[in-house]
Amino acid sequence: MVNWCNFVFLQIVITKETKEKYAKTSQDRALPAKNNQNILIDEKINESETPKSSNFLLKRKISTPLTKKNPEVFNKTMNNYSALANKKIKLLDAQIDNLNKKQEQEVKEHELRCRLLQLEIDIKKKVLDSFN
Repeated sequence: MVNWCNFVFLQIVITKETKEKYAKTSQDRALPAKNNQNILIDEKINESETPKSSNFLLKRKISTPLTKKNPEVFNKTMNNYSALANKKIKLLDAQIDNLNKKQEQEVKEHELRCRLLQLEIDIKKKVLDSFN
């Protein structure tokens, strides 16, 4: 069964057009972002990092506004979460492969059991035929 709680969810909030203007001075860029200029990220923490009894979300706020002169914060954050999502996808693919292998093995075992039963039936018929 897939545990959907382990996925990482990203939420990017961008302001209205009037507030999307880039900071013109270094002082403006240094100020924390106002209103919805922050990137809000909700991340499910790995179960290995938290007590098993608690499932909680970590909320991080990046207060650097997205500017033409400083896109590194956005790019770095998105790259980190993209890499994390890719790791989760690979893990789920591996789990699916394992389930498929188990299912194939169960089918083979079932076929072998059927063959054994058929052999037993054939042997019993021959034994009965030999007495008649």
